[in-house]
Amino acid sequence: MTKPPRERKPRVPDELKVITTGPADSELELLAGGAHHNPHSLLGMHPGGLDGSSVIRALRPGAEKVVALVAGERVNLVHRAYGVWEATVPGPVVDYRLDVTYHG
Repeated sequence: MTKPPRERKPRVPDELKVITTGPADSELELLAGGAHHNPHSLLGMHPGGLDGSSVIRALRPGAEKVVALVAGERVNLVHRAYGVWEATVPGPVVDYRLDVTYHG
């Protein structure tokens, strides 16, 4: 008996992948509930790792989409949990703005 062919997932080019890192969901739950002892340690843009990248996190409960405008580029943030959105971007911490879309 032959096995059915395995379904192949489409390959996503590396430059389009969004890497999420950081705090556990339990810590994000504290943040979203207003009980985190240091919310600014998680939110905003912070150095992200040894590769020189930075991480952007935003608390936007109820948002449908969150995009960071960084150095003229649009970067989609991924919803982690409890209204916290996140993305890792190449390079050091720089000025950025958020473009947030809400339902409706």
